[in-house]
Amino acid sequence: MDLMGMGFFLLQLHQMVLAKETHWSFVFGVIVVYGISQGLGGGTWRVAIDYYWKDVQLVQPSAAQVYQGIIYTPWIVKPFWGLLTDVLPVAGYRRKPYLIFAGLLGLVSMLTLSLSQLQIVSALLAMTAVVQALLLLM
Repeated sequence: MDLMGMGFFLLQLHQMVLAKETHWSFVFGVIVVYGISQGLGGGTWRVAIDYYWKDVQLVQPSAAQVYQGIIYTPWIVKPFWGLLTDVLPVAGYRRKPYLIFAGLLGLVSMLTLSLSQLQIVSALLAMTAVVQALLLLM
């Protein structure tokens, strides 16, 4: 059995054990929720970003790939944000101020992107802020 087959086998075994411990509808619900939130949400974001770079900013596809790589750099600091929200409470709250900040950051960044024609550097900063806001909300 190759490595890919072994991984698939272990995944199936894990799902069978999980299904025995919980009701099948719970397992089905988890798979559907993750599929919808990650698949549909990620796909919609990807199409919108591709459209923005190629049709609004009029950049070449190779440059658009570089910009998309820059946009996803906040994933590097995700563990830092987790520690920060656990260790540093704001006004006595651990998560609430960070969620409010992330929501406002995402809102302002998306409105800026949609309502104005930005230069490439400004668009990169706004999209990176959107990704950072999404990471804080996760």
